[in-house]
Amino acid sequence: MSKAKPTKKKGGKKAGKPSRRLDDLIRSIALTKVMGLDDLHLGGIQDKPRQGRKYRAVLTNLEAHKFIGLFPTRRIRYLQRVLSNIPIETRKMVLVVCIDMWKPFRLLAHRVFPKAIIIIDVYHIVSKANDCLDSVRKFVQGKIVPEALDAARKKGITDQKALKDIRKEAKKKALYLLHNRWVLLHRAKELNAGDMEKCGRFRAAEAMIDTAYDLKERFYAIWDDAPDPAEARAMYAKWKASIPEEHKRFWKPALSAMTNWGDEIFNYFIEPSPKKRITNSFTERMVGRIKRINREARGCRLETIWLKLEKQKELDDRHRLRVDAKDGDEQVAAAPDPGPDCRASIESSLRMAERIASRKRARKNQSPRKRNSLTKPSAFPGQQIHFLFPSDPKESA
Repeated sequence: MSKAKPTKKKGGKKAGKPSRRLDDLIRSIALTKVMGLDDLHLGGIQDKPRQGRKYRAVLTNLEAHKFIGLFPTRRIRYLQRVLSNIPIETRKMVLVVCIDMWKPFRLLAHRVFPKAIIIIDVYHIVSKANDCLDSVRKFVQGKIVPEALDAARKKGITDQKALKDIRKEAKKKALYLLHNRWVLLHRAKELNAGDMEKCGRFRAAEAMIDTAYDLKERFYAIWDDAPDPAEARAMYAKWKASIPEEHKRFWKPALSAMTNWGDEIFNYFIEPSPKKRITNSFTERMVGRIKRINREARGCRLETIWLKLEKQKELDDRHRLRVDAKDGDEQVAAAPDPGPDCRASIESSLRMAERIASRKRARKNQSPRKRNSLTKPSAFPGQQIHFLFPSDPKESA
């Protein structure tokens, strides 16, 4: 009996192993007192084209609004191993870590940064209120047609044509609520007079929507008005006790998040001044910039994205110095000249941004009929054929 030949091991790096250059960049990261940590779903990396999209991790400096590092994976074992190589004295200097509601990030912060407090980004918790309100809206919207038909049958209407008309009108009402749901999801202070009147009609027509909207506004008010963690906890307890029994199943996501992450959520109120409270908005902006760089390059290596972010930050700083020097700031005006290449790059970027803005303004001023229609020249001079929005036959006559 012949033995099977041993298969050769395929060469190449292991999946997910960072390159040597990326390793050097990761070893050079500098920690700060206030940091933001987030993940992103990123693909198109040239060194592993068949690897597909993976979750990466981003680390930022929330004090100076600077990019710190981009990691090839968000796995806690890898992040803990990499960050533990930094001396413990440096890691003890980290006082605040802002994250979203992902448990491995909380565990990582407790293990690697022993003196840091964890703050949950405020957007991730207040957005739960909008999600819960929208679930109430979907429930009410789904009942509009059945309730209209039931009411018609109770009145003794059995004619199929009449029931069909009633169903059609109820569907119009449901679609109107669907297409204008943003009026309910926006804050009351952000609505104009017309939108407020539309929101009032929705609330007057449906008692469940009225109650859910009031709960949403009072939930947001906790983050707007609470001066400290103790007052925030008291306001939340009062808000939680006011939820009607029939609404509790819709507000379960928000209630569960507050139960599981209460300490980290209320750490947001440690800073007494609302303008100085810590959020992860800069980290979210870096995530968007990383995705844009990768998309414009049709996929590139992580170290390339890292170096592009550092170069972009340098250009942003130089552009800020140039603009401040124009405004007459003597201290900034004494800064060194960024050089002709950098000046040309900044001026080219400003011209491009101005052209894009002018095109957007011109497009916004067009009528929807002209903006959304496809046109092509007709055989007759001076005429055009509209495919998507044909002209009114009365007008053509």
